[in-house]
Amino acid sequence: MTNLYIFPLSDLHLGSNHCNLDFFYKWCKKFEDAPSNKAIYLLGDLLEFPTTRIDAYDVNLTTHEALERLIELLEPYKEYVRYVCTGNHEARSLKDFNYDITKQIASRLDAQYTRNDFFDKIVEDDKEFIIYGKHGTKVSKNPLLAMNNFVSDMNHIQADLYMQGHNHYSAFYSQYERCFNEGSRASYLFTGHFLNYNNSYAHDKGLLVSPPSFSRLKIDKNLHIVCDTFYEDEV
Repeated sequence: MTNLYIFPLSDLHLGSNHCNLDFFYKWCKKFEDAPSNKAIYLLGDLLEFPTTRIDAYDVNLTTHEALERLIELLEPYKEYVRYVCTGNHEARSLKDFNYDITKQIASRLDAQYTRNDFFDKIVEDDKEFIIYGKHGTKVSKNPLLAMNNFVSDMNHIQADLYMQGHNHYSAFYSQYERCFNEGSRASYLFTGHFLNYNNSYAHDKGLLVSPPSFSRLKIDKNLHIVCDTFYEDEV
């Protein structure tokens, strides 16, 4: 197997007044520059879905406009999109209006849909590499504590790579786990976000300044992972 490049994408919040589309175009450029053996996983909160109670005055697109714009942005890459997860923002459309907008995204991109989480499998020389992904359910003011919670929460799930969005951090951590037949390495990824900080909800609450960021994973023929993280202030 040649190197496989994985591009997880989450927390774009398209339609929000704080969405940083200029930085998303840098994600597009990194994806286009990668070799052809690559995959995209969409991990939720791609749209800023307001309700009558939350964020109703902090959007610049209607839900329909945001959906159509998202499809327009991602359609050139649809052959690479493998799974689409529901984020807590998309879940509002299902809860409040019984409209599953994530299913619409998956259908329009010809990708596999999940309301909750997914397992994907890569096989190389009879060796299996298992990828687990979901949007995420927890937030923390401390990235180290967030990663500790992430690792702990995955104790009942077996995979080689765990990916999660939601908390707007970019972070990669791996650890060697012993088992009867020697052991294996488990890796954990927070997938970043595309929101400006200034005058946002995070700014108002005094949360950690977490610049817009995304990660690119390279999996080599031995199924080893190299993670490159790109922050807005560095690219």
